[in-house]
Amino acid sequence: MTAAAPVSVLTVSFLVSLGLVVCTAVTLPPVWILLALLGRDPWPPPGWALALAACTVAPITAFATLCSFLCNLSCRCVGGVELTLAEDARATAAPDADEQALPPEPAEQAAPSGP
Repeated sequence: MTAAAPVSVLTVSFLVSLGLVVCTAVTLPPVWILLALLGRDPWPPPGWALALAACTVAPITAFATLCSFLCNLSCRCVGGVELTLAEDARATAAPDADEQALPPEPAEQAAPSGP
């Protein structure tokens, strides 16, 4: 990988953080109802929680975009990142010379049961 498109990272991070806000809006009301049934005060209060979740969209998006710029900067200095999967590494690696020199082991014979 030699570069990450900052606009693509901006778009994806915005959509992911927006999805997390939707998850927060869906999961917190049942928790608040359960806490109210148990006689405890819900924290954070319902009005503040959704506002706080909505306000986190911009910092998450900005941080992800900043990280993509830093990744591009480091890729320019280093030359990129190369990823090799474990399966590919085993397929291209030559077998050890020691493994080829050993003869196959004979199968173990079962001991006869005696009287």
